[in-house]
Amino acid sequence: MKEIRHKKEHTSTRKRRVENNQIAEQYLYSGMHSEVTTQFLLISYDKESMNELQSDSYEEILLAMQPSKTNWLIVKGLTNAEAISHIGQNVGLGRLEIQDILNPNHPAKIESSPNHILIVLNECYQEEEVLKQEHFTLLMKQDLLITFQETELHLFKNVKEAINENKAQIREKNSDYLLSVLLNNTIGNYITLLLQLEDTLGELEDTLLEQTEDKNIRVQIQKKRKEYRMIKQTVGILNEEYNQLFIPDNTLIRTQTKSAYSDVKDHLKYASQLLESCRETLSSLSDLYVSNNDLRMNRIMQRLTVVATIFIPLTFLAGVWGMNFKVMPELSWSYGYPLAWGIMIITGLFLWLFFARRKWF
Repeated sequence: MKEIRHKKEHTSTRKRRVENNQIAEQYLYSGMHSEVTTQFLLISYDKESMNELQSDSYEEILLAMQPSKTNWLIVKGLTNAEAISHIGQNVGLGRLEIQDILNPNHPAKIESSPNHILIVLNECYQEEEVLKQEHFTLLMKQDLLITFQETELHLFKNVKEAINENKAQIREKNSDYLLSVLLNNTIGNYITLLLQLEDTLGELEDTLLEQTEDKNIRVQIQKKRKEYRMIKQTVGILNEEYNQLFIPDNTLIRTQTKSAYSDVKDHLKYASQLLESCRETLSSLSDLYVSNNDLRMNRIMQRLTVVATIFIPLTFLAGVWGMNFKVMPELSWSYGYPLAWGIMIITGLFLWLFFARRKWF
């Protein structure tokens, strides 16, 4: 048992360990999707046309970028750390920023500078009724937007379709507008998840208010609390750091696209309100669950008290007739035994009817 306990403690410590990236000598992807091969998809567009190029070679992708167009580079899979580091260095990222891209455990953040905007996020999605999380990063420079994601999950499939069909004249706008669209898409996904979470929590609340004895409800509350924490890790930080996009020396976001970022801010504010609503509901669910358990325990104790109260006089009578006195007339009476049973039955029925009329059980 000691050996098993030691193994569990060792595993837990290893999971909590975080490498010091400031003294790391090489770039390394440390996530769970090491089986995903790194692939590159370049989408170049202007108002007249759109071109796509998919390749396993980052050199080919970098050469194919067209400065006269808006370039959107989608990197799927982070296992090729060398290629990702070359892309990062090519667009002017520092060593720590590249390591943030490769580190799936890095918290969400927004970093804005005169040369680029770096946004580290976690995208949540439902898979087989389980909420899962994927690390991805948005990097914007002048006429260039790069998204780094861990798998081939189609996070922005609808955005690519919009560019292909030129919906809302999206191809007439630059990379700063594309960044706002991707952010809006991400926050919209979180709003959908939060609305689903809110509905589920409402159903759990109704179940608890009905005081139904559902043994699985505690597990469901714990599951929804975990989902809430996963969503909060991104939405909460985004809401706090969103104003980093509008620092005075940032000229990447142009005046004509700031209205789009205001719309993103509105959606982010709505997501934060839903997040707060879910937090309050989770808190009330915990209180209701504890209260229901107390009520259930009180009902059980009440029933046990009623049973004990019924048997107290019967025990008294049995104790009286069980005394070893020589002179007890009813012991030698031929009807003494039936009379004792009759008194006990009548006393028990009387007490049972008395408690039933008062609805004590």
